[in-house]
Amino acid sequence: MTFLKLILVTYYLVGRMSLIAEELSSTEKTIYVYLIEQGKPTGVRDIARALNMPVSTVHYNLRKLMEKNLVVKTIEGYVARKINPPEGFILIGYNLVPRLLLYAAFYFGTTIASAILLFTYWSIERLMLFLLSLIAFTVFLIEGVQARKALYRRRKKLE
Repeated sequence: MTFLKLILVTYYLVGRMSLIAEELSSTEKTIYVYLIEQGKPTGVRDIARALNMPVSTVHYNLRKLMEKNLVVKTIEGYVARKINPPEGFILIGYNLVPRLLLYAAFYFGTTIASAILLFTYWSIERLMLFLLSLIAFTVFLIEGVQARKALYRRRKKLE
């Protein structure tokens, strides 16, 4: 019964985290992610300098982001209005974290718990639970790290 609840909660969380309001170009995503991570109003020239982009490109994409109601212009500069993390990421504080790393953390805990159960009383079911949770942890960890690297590679590619 508790395993079924665990599956339902995981399914709910996966569905909630994968909702994305708007489709963005790669330049828009890069600027939007930068504004999210800054967490404070930032000027066009500061964004252009930080991302190594022409000011005109930054200004054009900021206007497109404002039309999509993702960015608002204040006296101090531009700031992210709605914080919609890119697909596959969630926002913790001002840090974008691949959701796969959260799944890896969950399965790491499951792996530790199943290892403790396996060593207290050995059975084939507990061994299977341990092996499956270890495999899931490894896969989610590798994929999460690759997703994080891809986010930074995309930013470096534009520089």
